[in-house]
Amino acid sequence: MSAELLVTIVFGLSAAVSGWFVVHGSRARWSAVALMLGGGLTLAGCAIVQLDAGDVAPTLFRLAGCLALPVALVVYPRARWSDPLSFVLTTVVIAAGCVCVTWPAS
Repeated sequence: MSAELLVTIVFGLSAAVSGWFVVHGSRARWSAVALMLGGGLTLAGCAIVQLDAGDVAPTLFRLAGCLALPVALVVYPRARWSDPLSFVLTTVVIAAGCVCVTWPAS
């Protein structure tokens, strides 16, 4: 196991566990769910890399790194859009993440 894979596993575990505790202890549910999803996708990508099970791992890493984890940051502490800038920022982050996932050369 390479050092990069080990660091990625630690990152995925910390994101998933942090999201688990946040979802049960505060009002930041959307952010916690996105954090758990990002951690889970990262761990699934690491498992696929370790098992050499196919070419799905880069897509999982892009889903985690370009969509789930940035969304977790943008909607923290609440996914409440009190001003137009919050809505625009969330929309841009989600759209950019979708472009990155569907178009790897981006």
